[in-house]
Amino acid sequence: MTKDHLTDEDKAVLEQMMKRRAEEQARRAAGGPPPAVPAGGTLAEKWAEPFGGSDEEDGLFAALPRTTPVGIVAIDGPGGVTLYRDGRVRFSIAIPGKPRFVAAGGGLDAVAELTAAPIAVSLIMVPPQAGVPLAAQAAALAGDITQAEPRPLALGQPGVDAVSVATLNQGTDVRTAAVLAGGAAGKSAIVIVMIDHDRARVDAATAATVQAAVLGSAAFTPEPRRRIPAVLPDSPWLEPGLPLRLRAGRPALPATADRAALAEGLLAIAGDLPPDRALDDGARAATARVLGDAALAARVATAHDLRGLALDALRA
Repeated sequence: MTKDHLTDEDKAVLEQMMKRRAEEQARRAAGGPPPAVPAGGTLAEKWAEPFGGSDEEDGLFAALPRTTPVGIVAIDGPGGVTLYRDGRVRFSIAIPGKPRFVAAGGGLDAVAELTAAPIAVSLIMVPPQAGVPLAAQAAALAGDITQAEPRPLALGQPGVDAVSVATLNQGTDVRTAAVLAGGAAGKSAIVIVMIDHDRARVDAATAATVQAAVLGSAAFTPEPRRRIPAVLPDSPWLEPGLPLRLRAGRPALPATADRAALAEGLLAIAGDLPPDRALDDGARAATARVLGDAALAARVATAHDLRGLALDALRA
């Protein structure tokens, strides 16, 4: 895998980060104890840290393999959403679609396969490099994983200081790598979220919905979150949850000769917005232009609505 698209500085950062992670993975595989004096900011200290618990532990559903390290729990919530939390780095993320966690290998910390759609979500915890801006580290990792130009993403979620996203396309296989850098309670961490799907099996609206829902729920918090995000709001166009299913009696699409172009335009407006994000005035105006129907556009309230309209266009 080449790194020609990265700057020399980014290459150096990436090499140091991967070397430190490889060393820690080897130590864990050998069953060795953590260092007596963990280096600040590395995962060595966090691997030895027990899950903080609090009242969120009551009634949790442990959906992870028995080999999962201490500090990680998965809590099933309503609507097929599971809240995954790694207490070692104080990171949590909501995964919709009734995910099933499977044994992780190849350096991955967790792998969740959605049962409601053929999509996989993988997580890797990477020790941050001291003295290097988190945004630079995130960009270097996203670019190396995908060999594509990374772009910054503003999530606005608690504890998330920098996000970089890039996508790798190989035939019909699509891998999106989102690198989130941040932390809580004085500890910094980097989490790589990889989302994989096959375009031949997953439509663009569903893929965009899962990606936006997962990334939009990510957070670093000192204590476990006490409420599992709904992530997929009610919509006049879509039945609840995943897989995405069009409602009967939904508002009709405007007559158009190019449904593919309509879907593309609607998905572009939704962009990276989490499904439950309300549309601002600019997005509403853009929706009205794309639809060519002000009355219909007035009923579009969230990014989930936009993707529901796009799905309707794709399946028309």
